[in-house]
Parts: sequence; C-alpha cells; structure tokens
Amino acid sequence: MEDAEWHLEGLLNYEEANNEHNWHGLEFENRTYEVPVSNGQISSSDLNLAYESFLAEINSLLAEDENLRSDMVNIIIEENQMKDGTATVGMTYSFGSIIATPNYNPFGPDEYWVWGNLNPDEPFCGACGPNNPSTDLVQATDRLQYKFNHPTTLGQPGYFTDCNFYETLPYDWDENYSNPAYPERIHIMYSYDASYDPCLSPAELNFYPSWFDFIKAEMNPNNGKTFASVNVIASFNLGDADYCNIHVYKLYYGEFHPSGGGTE
Repeated sequence: MEDAEWHLEGLLNYEEANNEHNWHGLEFENRTYEVPVSNGQISSSDLNLAYESFLAEINSLLAEDENLRSDMVNIIIEENQMKDGTATVGMTYSFGSIIATPNYNPFGPDEYWVWGNLNPDEPFCGACGPNNPSTDLVQATDRLQYKFNHPTTLGQPGYFTDCNFYETLPYDWDENYSNPAYPERIHIMYSYDASYDPCLSPAELNFYPSWFDFIKAEMNPNNGKTFASVNVIASFNLGDADYCNIHVYKLYYGEFHPSGGGTE
C-alpha cells in the first residue's frame, strides 16, 4: 500500500501539479475512493480506477472557472478497520486562480481625490484629475477609510467590545518601499510645495490598500483582540518649510463576539 500511495500521488502531481505555486485564493478539496485489499496489496487495475476517479474530480473542479489552476495533490491510503479487505484512498487537492482578487476594491481610472482638507480656512475646490472636476466635498481620506472598513471578503457577523486604538504613520523611509507610481514620494507621503499638488491619482491611491493589511497585522496587540475598524486622518504636518503631510491611521482592536449585534 505504501508503494501504491507513492505511485498514485506521484502520477497525479506529475500530470496536474504546477510548481510555480503562485495561484491566488488557494482552496483545498478532499475526496475519497474505496479499493479492495488482498494480503496488504492493491492491484494495479484498482489503483488505476482510483486514479481515473480522482482525475475526473480534479477536471470537474477546474472546469468551474477557466482561471483556476492545479497546485498540489496529497494521497493517503488507510486500511478500513471496520471493513475487512478494503482500504480508503484519500486525496487532498489544492488549486487557485491566476487572477488575484484584491482585499479592497481598487480605485477606478477616473478617481482622482484630493489629499483631505489641507487648510480648513481655504478648502481645496476645483478640478482634481482630468475626469473628476468636483472634488471639494469628497476627499481621499474618506474614500480610503471606507475601503479599509469594507473589504471585498465579508467576515463573520458579530460585534466588538473592550476596544482599544493604536495610531501609526503609514510610511517607511526605506527606499525599497517607495511608491512605484511616484518614486520621488517616500512611501505614502505627500509634500505640499511647488513640486506637488494635493490631487492624488488612482495609481497613487491604490498604493495605500496594497499595504494596509501589513500595517493592520503589524499593529495588532496580539492580546486576543482582532481588528475592528480604522479612522484615516489627513493633514498631519511633518515639516515647517515644505508642509509635508501624511495620513494617520487610528486602528481599533477589540474582543470579537460572533452572531449579530452592534459595535461598542
């Protein structure tokens, strides 16, 4: 049976597995197939029947979406203690999509939003980007905060108690983390001087969600509490001459209680 397990697993992986292992949203499915056993051995014909059954299952799963791809197959064969002369062949099969589903809805090509209210006495008013002429009421901080608090994957319903908040500046001075859309701007940083304007493009705005989950995990107090929500605050002055500004994240963590209710 050990040889049968090795041969079946090896053949399925040779034909179906992909060594890149770069699929998104990886899923795992379990299937079983019962085979007869005689003197601790499985015949090649019965092993082939198990192979054909599992291969049909794999093809059926992949047929559900043209973007799905195989990852790895694991086979375990165990004799049935309650049923003499048989063994159960168990297959664990993993697969994923070639298309990455973002955790947060990305900004569209026409979404140019202003950097928050830089000067309360003189709020920004006017065109921001070629396709968005009226941005005096809707600001980038509002849009970011909504996206962070409404991920694409909904969690279990429930409510939070005993919440605490932690503030952080979502940037890094390491050049390796510079914004690829604007390399001269240090990671999620905005400098309000003659070189820049407070209008943020979709390419730059989409850089914020790409790092939020890392920041959320890093700020987790790891005391049994989980992330509840975040407030995004703008216009934090880091300099006197260039009026450097940066978003501030106020992250709330609390004790989660499943099954309905509100948020405390």
